[in-house]
Amino acid sequence: MFADLQRDIVVLMASRGIRAFAFSYLGVVFAIYLSQLDYSTVTIGLVISTASASGAVLTFRDVKPPEEEVARG
Repeated sequence: MFADLQRDIVVLMASRGIRAFAFSYLGVVFAIYLSQLDYSTVTIGLVISTASASGAVLTFRDVKPPEEEVARG
């Protein structure tokens, strides 16, 4: 039972690491692309910051707090 759990944790952490690397790489490439299009550094910073903030908001918008246990009796 714990062997399967161990494997699942390794797979989950590896996939999160790959995803984080991909998003970071994309952020760098996108900033270079915007720079090549002659956008100012302030504009590039605002675009990257807005994208990061909106990603965080969209990630956590559907998260609901755990329901409190109701005492029965």
